[in-house]
Amino acid sequence: MTVLKGCDSWWEPNATQLASAKSNGVAVWAGYFSTGSDGIYRGWSDAAFDQVMAFGLKTLAFCSTRADPAAWKARAAKLGIVTVADVESSVNGGDGPTVDPWLAASGARLYGGGPRGDGTIPRHLPHGHPGYMVADYEARPGWSTASWPGGDPKPVQPVAWQFQGGATHPWGNTDLGIYDEAFVTPGGIAPSAPEDDDMLLVVSIAGNPNAGLYLYTGAQYIGISTPADEAIFLAAAKQTAPVAISATQHTRLLAASTAPPAPTTTTVPVNAVLTGTISGTLKG
Repeated sequence: MTVLKGCDSWWEPNATQLASAKSNGVAVWAGYFSTGSDGIYRGWSDAAFDQVMAFGLKTLAFCSTRADPAAWKARAAKLGIVTVADVESSVNGGDGPTVDPWLAASGARLYGGGPRGDGTIPRHLPHGHPGYMVADYEARPGWSTASWPGGDPKPVQPVAWQFQGGATHPWGNTDLGIYDEAFVTPGGIAPSAPEDDDMLLVVSIAGNPNAGLYLYTGAQYIGISTPADEAIFLAAAKQTAPVAISATQHTRLLAASTAPPAPTTTTVPVNAVLTGTISGTLKG
């Protein structure tokens, strides 16, 4: 999974600032959509988003669920960017029952606090939104390769981590974040099949008739039915525990798989899997 260094600002960057950010390794500069009365302090013009992309940087638009979801969906499609709904209490009063329908209508990803914040993201993980961005300033990773706080439940969808609030940098005062490339890519709605060289995942499928442990390679599911197999695959995938996903997420992964499992659990010999599936696909 490719991760990108990023920043965001309510103000529109100029060419000098974009060049400075790019020279310092920034690959994403996110902006904002605003109606002027939806809780977003200030929005960008279409020209500002275009200028960011003209510099070879990726961008996206944070927005409020108090705006018209169809209008923002159409504007984002015209620009060729994704939207991210900000449900901070300062924007629209916080999380609530209108958030899920708005996200479904707009196609937006979700931005909110994690377990050490307002808990928005943990509440929504089972809902299977197109992507999740967590604001967590407690465990700052710096410019690392982590797009999600270590130890926190992580969705299978593309993610991003805003790990620092407004601070002064060579290109100006911005927030900082780390983004999965798929998070800022239109059409990159998870679950997308991993590339051949991506890390293999062992997933714990919960909340459906086929509950159990599986190895998901992006091309197929392989049933894991013994503790010994589980331990081997966890070690191979460099995970400490299986990833828990919802019934909805399971359905989407099945749809993305070219060889979904039968409804019954199947014992898979370890040696057969290692030679037939992992060889040539696992990064060390």
